[in-house]
Amino acid sequence: MSPSSSSPSDAVRTQANQWWVRLHSGSARQSDAQSFQQWLEQSPEHRVAWQELTVTMDTVTPGLQAARDLLPEWKAPAAPPVFTARRAFMGGAFAASALAVVGVVHPPWGLWPSFTELTSDFRTGVGEQREIQLGQAVAIQMNTQTCINRRDTAQGAGIELVEGEVEIRVLDGAASHLHVQAGPGRMQAQQAQFNVRYTGKNVTVTCLQGVVQVQANQTVTLQAGQQTVYDYERIHAVQRPNLDQVSSWRRGYLAFEGQPLADVVEELNRYRPGKIVIYSDSLKSRPVYLSLSISDMDLALDMLRAMSGIRVQELAGGIALVRQA
Repeated sequence: MSPSSSSPSDAVRTQANQWWVRLHSGSARQSDAQSFQQWLEQSPEHRVAWQELTVTMDTVTPGLQAARDLLPEWKAPAAPPVFTARRAFMGGAFAASALAVVGVVHPPWGLWPSFTELTSDFRTGVGEQREIQLGQAVAIQMNTQTCINRRDTAQGAGIELVEGEVEIRVLDGAASHLHVQAGPGRMQAQQAQFNVRYTGKNVTVTCLQGVVQVQANQTVTLQAGQQTVYDYERIHAVQRPNLDQVSSWRRGYLAFEGQPLADVVEELNRYRPGKIVIYSDSLKSRPVYLSLSISDMDLALDMLRAMSGIRVQELAGGIALVRQA
């Protein structure tokens, strides 16, 4: 059997996945390395499955790749690698120590809190939501994977949205404007309710009630039902979004109405531990229509499996690969 002739069975891929976890657990012994060597030599199918897995993990795990780049013996050779028990065992040990350094600042896929998250005044983890109060007049609902710092000034209360998403209510009776910093822009509001999302390079501001002033290269005033998006280059024209979709997370569910699969997976990854990775580029633009409860994210993979032409392969640590069936 060879990689070009056929692929390993799901059962063998699962075994390879289990060996990966075992050898990279930090507690592997020499006896584990010897057992792994025996498994590897049992059949060509085992060797192909192991090679597939290591290539996959290198490709889709930036943090692991960065750690391996620090180690000469882990750099990809021109010819297919010959895996030995000692190399797998020692490679796991060295990669684990290197990842401890690389992962402090840039944890792969957000599998643990970054330095920025740990030093934030307020933060939420994967799938977590919480509400905080700034005095008597400001209530902030934090969505999943959100970090906030206090930035009060002489002009009044203020926050910095480091990353994530919030819904902010500035209640009647607020003595001054609330100031919000997110990326390269600022907002201020008094007696208003608005949603701010800062994921990736873009900041999206949606006014739900009242009036919100947005400053980013230029100043835009949002009325209820209006939205703008800005980045480090420009602020986009005001538009009217689907407010139910903007605020669906506040009601406990996610709704997708024709968004590309790539965008849907990116959103699911904010709520689900681990990481879903689209392994077939041809699937990324496929439109998706589904609604999913945030409290039942275990159904996410089942819903993807139910889509025709899609196959989902689960790996360790909540990692799932979405492939063309």
